[in-house]
Amino acid sequence: MTRTTPDIDLIVVGAGWFGLSVAKHYIQLHPRDRIVVLESAGSCGGTWGQERLYPGLKSNNMVGSYEYPDFPMSEDVYGVKADSHIPAATLHRYLTDYAKHFGVFDRVQFHTRVTAVQPQSEGDGWRLHVACSNDPSNSTTEMGSKRLILATGLTSLPNMPSYPGQDTFRGPVFHAKDFKREAGTLTS
Repeated sequence: MTRTTPDIDLIVVGAGWFGLSVAKHYIQLHPRDRIVVLESAGSCGGTWGQERLYPGLKSNNMVGSYEYPDFPMSEDVYGVKADSHIPAATLHRYLTDYAKHFGVFDRVQFHTRVTAVQPQSEGDGWRLHVACSNDPSNSTTEMGSKRLILATGLTSLPNMPSYPGQDTFRGPVFHAKDFKREAGTLTS
């Protein structure tokens, strides 16, 4: 079953660093426009989304080098000291706080995966087919938008290489995206 939603001024696909930033800036420049952010996961953050955080994960970046210029990651709020690597849970909280502070969070549709994108028949905009992962009917929704920004990042879909001997390897093989789910196998 396919349902159609009314046309939207902007659809952003992805609620990580870039998707949140572009949505925030667009909202500031066009406060009356209808904007939707589609996110396949259940939380903001992309790489730093709640679903991907495993024990001990930290950013390679130091405090002060990995933040939005208009939303400081202050020590009194986030507890990370100068010259320290930023814990993943702190990055997730920071990105969620950013989305809430700038009015993006309420426009995010979580658990929503884009299955197809095509130009609208009139040639003015885009038609997206989306599926909601927590919809038991497996229905798709068709969304129309004048503008589309793909901010899906480099790690949203695993790219698993093939290696000689892979078929006889008996250990677990999984993508970094699945480290949290597979955390128990890392100790053995």
